[in-house]
Amino acid sequence: MSLAELLAAAKSSGRPLAPGVVSRILGDTLAGLHAAHESRDLKGSPLEIPGTCSP
Repeated sequence: MSLAELLAAAKSSGRPLAPGVVSRILGDTLAGLHAAHESRDLKGSPLEIPGTCSP
């Protein structure tokens, strides 16, 4: 299930997402963003990953 599908299901049911679900989605998103910013090539240089946000 995609995030869009999950949000649509929550909206159609009239119930918000459980706080634990929201926390997990946010935590996983931030972990992925951190990993993208910390990624390095084989020589140890930071990767230039387009489309990422800066803090």
